[in-house]
Amino acid sequence: MASVELEGCNNLSNSAGYIEFTNSAHADGTVSFDWTYETFDDSGNGFFDPAFFVLNGVVTQLPIDGGAISQTGIGARRWRQRRRG
Repeated sequence: MASVELEGCNNLSNSAGYIEFTNSAHADGTVSFDWTYETFDDSGNGFFDPAFFVLNGVVTQLPIDGGAISQTGIGARRWRQRRRG
């Protein structure tokens, strides 16, 4: 089991800032994970600082817009390697 922690920062620019983490799977299987999200924005919700999970180009937002400043969840997605040929 692996653990990854990503922490963003306020870039004070009134423009979007991005942090991206990419990993590869070398066989078919299931990607499963627990996630925790927390924001300190004045808005008090995830609207301005959303977090996403992307698998094979399908984007899933993790925290709920307008939700609590701290949110948690569990994710699982079936993974199939792209076949070349």
